[in-house]
Amino acid sequence: MGKVRHQPAGVDVVIREEYYGSAISRICYPGISSCAAITGASPGGLIGAHITVGADAAQVAEIFQGLKDLGAAHCMAFYVAGAFAQFKLHTIVAELNTRKKIGNKIRADLSAKAVVKFYDTTRIGAVHILAHKNGMAADFWWKKEAGNLVQGFTYPDFTGTAI
Repeated sequence: MGKVRHQPAGVDVVIREEYYGSAISRICYPGISSCAAITGASPGGLIGAHITVGADAAQVAEIFQGLKDLGAAHCMAFYVAGAFAQFKLHTIVAELNTRKKIGNKIRADLSAKAVVKFYDTTRIGAVHILAHKNGMAADFWWKKEAGNLVQGFTYPDFTGTAI
């Protein structure tokens, strides 16, 4: 597995596998097929991470530290979207192999009072997850990956199906 990388902040950002970052308005997580996308909503915007099943404990710790550095403690809500049937079975990090453990880790490491919500994309297949800041929360959409290319780190111009 590659190293963890920080995506520079922007108004709209794309957070690829093993990246974390922040956005004022929108985040796109491309290619969620066996991964988990974690998004926190804070007064200043969104923070997020794209964690693959191959991420080891050190990488997950680095990602969570990065989210803390970006202000995770100010997030009152976290949203986790992903193909949980795949992610839970194949993650090599025991702290992330159930929804309950993921929620507990978010509250223990990032924001003790945060509400954690989940959305399972397993039945849909490979998707892009789109998060949009909405007041103190976030709204989410999914878009099938097939035929909808996300080029590099350029936020896509398509919309998706509301979650």
